Order: sequence, then C-alpha cells, then structure tokens
Amino acid sequence: MTENPRKEFTLSPFRLWVQELWFLNKDERLRHREAELELDEYWNMNKWWLKREYQRRLHKKRGV
Repeated sequence: MTENPRKEFTLSPFRLWVQELWFLNKDERLRHREAELELDEYWNMNKWWLKREYQRRLHKKRGV
C-alpha cells in the first residue's frame, strides 16, 4: 500500500486565530510606521500570551 503524497493540510483553530491576530498586528504596525514582524517573530515574542489568551477565550465561550 502506498501513502497519498498529497495529504490534506488544514490549520487548527488556534493557528488560524494566531494568524488573524498577526494580520491585525501587521496592519497596526503599518499605521504607526513600525517595522513589520514575520509570523515566526510575532509568535516568538507573544507565544505565552497567545496560548493563555486563546485558552481564556475558549473557556469564556464555553461558559466555564
């Protein structure tokens, strides 16, 4: 049996949320004429906040 070389690639809800915040950050930096951050730079600077904030929003949405 051979593996399918074209596996489906989907982003998790968390990654989609992080990417959306990164786009918002890029827009804000552009408005303030600051240097843009690449996604990996944004992640490295904010990963602990992003993880905590995502979990907080999940719990709030679920009513926990």
